[in-house]
Amino acid sequence: MAVVGLVDSLAAFKVGLARGTPLEEPMPQVNHPNARGHEWVGCELVRWFQNKSQP
Repeated sequence: MAVVGLVDSLAAFKVGLARGTPLEEPMPQVNHPNARGHEWVGCELVRWFQNKSQP
């Protein structure tokens, strides 16, 4: 059975915005994040993998 990891990228953005980051900084286009936005999503993916590897 294959396992597919998903993360809530919207939640990651909401956390960043709640910390005071303007939306234009991680999301300069309306349909795609830049490096900063990808970093936020990537951090969530790393967390998912770390939690998955623990028994």
